[in-house]
Amino acid sequence: MDQLKLSLKFVKLNFKNLISFSVPWFIFCIYFIFFVISELSAVIENIDEPENLVSFIKNNSFNFRVIGFFEDILFIFFIASICLQFNNIYEGKNSESFVKIFKLIYIKIPYLFVATFLSGIAISFGFLVLILPGIYLFGRLCLSPIYIIIENKGPIESIKESWVATDEFGDRLFMYTFLFGILLILITILTSSLLSLSSLTSVLIIPVMLLEIIILSMVLCHIYFSLYKYLKQ
Repeated sequence: MDQLKLSLKFVKLNFKNLISFSVPWFIFCIYFIFFVISELSAVIENIDEPENLVSFIKNNSFNFRVIGFFEDILFIFFIASICLQFNNIYEGKNSESFVKIFKLIYIKIPYLFVATFLSGIAISFGFLVLILPGIYLFGRLCLSPIYIIIENKGPIESIKESWVATDEFGDRLFMYTFLFGILLILITILTSSLLSLSSLTSVLIIPVMLLEIIILSMVLCHIYFSLYKYLKQ
């Protein structure tokens, strides 16, 4: 739990140097969610005809997949960027701007996507089994983006490195990953419940929930990054 406190403190102290990297993902999600809501409003008005909803989903299934792809890319960029910024701060360098980080990250996006895709397959199988194995695999493969960004390793090599490096820490990584998953669910439920009490603040539910995801992702990523730095000592 000491590592959790240290990570919370680190993110709080460096929040202004980290938050900008989440902006593309945040804006994209806001636009997409509100766009879908506006499109669905017409369908909901005719909810007595279920085929309208089914037709809407079928007609837009390809668009949803494309949008989901770009959402994944932006979130991968966010995670990779804050990991690189973590490294700059740890090494005593000046915090880099969004533009400079982007120039370093964009050429590695394909590697990051492939590593994320392959890890996602393994994690999905774990979730299909009993959920808990998926969380365990998520924790064990958490260092792969860091190896790609900092050590310029390929997607397959980075996954292997993460699996080997986290062998002794699987239980702790499982605990932290599981804890953050539960925490995210509880905070999301609490936030949506509180904001929905007022019609004036109901429009804030989605932005606030996305911001909570961003902050929790920063803290969890810092826990993973701290392990990486510890292993490199």
